[in-house]
Amino acid sequence: MSPVASGGGGLVILLPNYEKIQASLKRWPQKSMQALQTGWRPVDSNVHSQLVRVTSRNLVRRTGNLARGWARPRSSLTGNMLQVLFTNETEYAVTHEYGATITAKNVRFLTIPLGAAKTAGGVAKVSARDLPQGQTFVAKDVIFFKRSNRDPRPQAMFALKTSVTIPPRLNAWGVIMSSQRKYIKASEKAIEQLWNKG
Repeated sequence: MSPVASGGGGLVILLPNYEKIQASLKRWPQKSMQALQTGWRPVDSNVHSQLVRVTSRNLVRRTGNLARGWARPRSSLTGNMLQVLFTNETEYAVTHEYGATITAKNVRFLTIPLGAAKTAGGVAKVSARDLPQGQTFVAKDVIFFKRSNRDPRPQAMFALKTSVTIPPRLNAWGVIMSSQRKYIKASEKAIEQLWNKG
């Protein structure tokens, strides 16, 4: 499963020392699940913080939606398998994690904003369709905008491309994979403490 698909994906961890966890669940079912969930909670929180941090570090921050899109991981136990569900609610999280080639559909070209068409944060100020008719022209696959017919220096606003390739650059999967040992340790510690209390 994809860890960053819109709507979520997950990590399945096989828990070692499962006999002790199983014995604990038979002896104290409710207390054992509560202990495990309490043990997983700080790990969930830590992994969530790391995902937000790696997203902000590995990508130019524009709107901040991708970093804010991470929901807190949800952990559950089925047999000896701990499943941790990670979700990012933005539709483009998968593109940034694995890379993608985006192709123009229903139009001849994608319009890629250039410097004059972007805010300081790198977000498009306007779309190519919003530019006033009669004040634009295309040269060498670039849409230029001129304020008036006498404008000596038209501004390059959009590059025209039939497709663009976005490389993988998020690395959320690296953060998620490195969390496995933490979940195992938290599970073992929670059960050990339960047995020690008797």
